[in-house]
Amino acid sequence: MEYQLHFYRNSPMTLIKRYSVHLIIIYLAIISIYGVIEKIVTPSPFETRNVIAYILIITITLLKIFKINHVKTTLALILITGLFNFIQFTNFSYLFIFSLGSMIKIEIQPVSAYALLALILLNKKETRNFINKLFPPKSESEIELENKNLTNTFKQKFSKYNDVQLKDMLDNSDSYQDEAIQAVKELIEEKLNN
Repeated sequence: MEYQLHFYRNSPMTLIKRYSVHLIIIYLAIISIYGVIEKIVTPSPFETRNVIAYILIITITLLKIFKINHVKTTLALILITGLFNFIQFTNFSYLFIFSLGSMIKIEIQPVSAYALLALILLNKKETRNFINKLFPPKSESEIELENKNLTNTFKQKFSKYNDVQLKDMLDNSDSYQDEAIQAVKELIEEKLNN
């Protein structure tokens, strides 16, 4: 049993999850070093967004070395910035063009996209907690109040319906929202009590 527990704690996937930030930093560092070598070999100037990306890689590495809090969050923000090509770890990017009346151009950098996807997938629990902090889930009472308000809205709408129409809705309850059926039931009950 102890061997199985030891193996589980040190399984390859557990180690990858535990060191996900390290692996992503190494991935970005290798890509950045390649980008620097490419700039030196082919005489092309360094862009500001390349320099900022290199500085951020060094900064995030130092934050990780000195065990500063919120390294994952900081790394995620850097990757989101890189995703939309505001900073570049490499010169390679995809250009998506959308046309809705006027042209909208969106450049996506695959290096940041892959790293961000890996960070999210390897840290699902932390990602979920972060999203829940940004957009807290509704409480039971809030959900109940919304359902009650929706039921009341349906009641107002269906109040003009006759008994046959209401009964038909009940018979086809699979075609309607739960709140609509609840409104129909309340209307039928009110008509029976009056």
